[in-house]
Amino acid sequence: MPFPRTIPPLVLIPEEETALQRIAEARQETVQRATRARILRDYAAGTSIPGLVHRYGLTAHVIGRTVKKALAYGVLEALHDLPRSGRPVQISAEARAWIVS
Repeated sequence: MPFPRTIPPLVLIPEEETALQRIAEARQETVQRATRARILRDYAAGTSIPGLVHRYGLTAHVIGRTVKKALAYGVLEALHDLPRSGRPVQISAEARAWIVS
């Protein structure tokens, strides 16, 4: 008998399905966003995490983290990276703009 699902199913509204389909097929999107959109679209369609691991060649941890992020923050927010901690910025935006120019 297979193991029970520990992550609940993802239910998409039609607008989210359309947005994920558009992002997954867009040529101007980053590979990471397009892959995450495909993962969420396929998971919502009923594909299991092991099936997604086999299809996309990613680890179960990466796919599970993407699905959990979609459940916690929303489908479209899960396509972006979450902010991480780090050293505070020491150069102001104006100084950065002056350096770049």
